[in-house]
Amino acid sequence: MRKTLTTPAVVFFVVAAAILAACKAQDNAPGVASPEQAKTDAARAQTASQSDGARRVTIQEAKELLDKNEAVMVDVRPKDQFAQGHIKGARSIMFSEIGARSDELPKDKLIILYCA
Repeated sequence: MRKTLTTPAVVFFVVAAAILAACKAQDNAPGVASPEQAKTDAARAQTASQSDGARRVTIQEAKELLDKNEAVMVDVRPKDQFAQGHIKGARSIMFSEIGARSDELPKDKLIILYCA
């Protein structure tokens, strides 16, 4: 008998892969990236997305998508860390809750997850 995954399970695994990949990335540059850093970030995002299938976005691309209301930012850290500071307008959905709360996320927008 062949088993199939339900939509929430598929969403959870895709989101989990994206979060785990994103959490491994280190970005120590405060504030807005320089043009050189943006190019480096874009190249790194393209390479990373090719290796694991998860799409990466640069800071500039994320800002543009959010400004055009084409994306939603989701902070997957624990609530106490979210309370200490987060990206303006970000939703708080802890990583362990993504699968159970996937119905709260829009189906027509890019979901940008971050953990740092």
